[in-house]
Amino acid sequence: MSRLELRDVHKAYGAVRALAGVSFDVAAGSRTAVIGPSGSGKTSLLRVIAGFELPDAGSVSLDGRVLAGAGTGVPAHLRRIGLVPQDGALFPHLTVAQNVGFGLARPDPARTAELMDLVELDRALLLRWPHELSGGQQQRVALARALAQRPPLMLLDEPFSALDTGLRVSARRAVVQLLSGAGITSILVTHDQAEALSYADQLVVLRNGRLVQAGTPQHVYRRPVDEATAHFLGDALVLDARLHEPGWADCELGRIALDRAAPASQREGRILLRPEQLQLDGAAGREGTVTEIDFNGATSRLTVMLDGTPDRSVAIRRAGFEPPGRGSRVRVAVAGTAHLFGSP
Repeated sequence: MSRLELRDVHKAYGAVRALAGVSFDVAAGSRTAVIGPSGSGKTSLLRVIAGFELPDAGSVSLDGRVLAGAGTGVPAHLRRIGLVPQDGALFPHLTVAQNVGFGLARPDPARTAELMDLVELDRALLLRWPHELSGGQQQRVALARALAQRPPLMLLDEPFSALDTGLRVSARRAVVQLLSGAGITSILVTHDQAEALSYADQLVVLRNGRLVQAGTPQHVYRRPVDEATAHFLGDALVLDARLHEPGWADCELGRIALDRAAPASQREGRILLRPEQLQLDGAAGREGTVTEIDFNGATSRLTVMLDGTPDRSVAIRRAGFEPPGRGSRVRVAVAGTAHLFGSP
């Protein structure tokens, strides 16, 4: 049985449609990331699952128990769902110990200390006030508070967005290890594509209140359902192509293998390549000139203007500390297959 089930969930605020028929499952013990542009319905979805809002139609079930729908509306405090909000939302007038223990039925110093150990915080911090903690420590305290009642489901509402880049990565890894080790099902809402891809077992993409695509991060990234999703998830090179059977296409970069064979009746289409699929090959490929270099340490993003197409440049993500210099002549080759939009 799926741990969490959403079926045809609708939610509107006046004339604004926040959710329109959203349905997906979250398997027990798994991690799901919900991603989409601003106004896509991410926060509304989280509020409906948590019980802060009731859906106008549809149902939400946890372990077979209907939480919302068919005349049922279990209050948020009876759902046993943990929530870590964006800013941690610690009570400023309570100490760390009091914040962590807030979710307990009665004061339990031993359980509070256990929770501090669980989120890898020094017990010496228990007597501090929230303003005396770093951003990362505040988020861990918020997580400990949410774990106090041993919830079967944890909701994470952009909990790392206020942290700097290095701390965000380490905090995310710590949370993944903690929740996975405890077997807690979790849903992360984020606007950060890289964060969603690295966190999740399942990626859910929302747009205008509708579920656009759901699947493994690898599948959604490599085989997005449409061009808007492709661009939203990262740098994307989308090209017009002439299609040939079985599973080949001619485009500006030459003849490229496709991820599926096109129908015999289809002669033209649009294909997707990711920058990491483009390689600099001294012996083969399409010739061009490096026009821009975005150096990022271990990797660089090169912009190459292809010969004979002054309006066409391609982005290439390349590992290594010494990328070709601006003005260098290169050959661009393609590794792997291109995704043909419209494929199942």
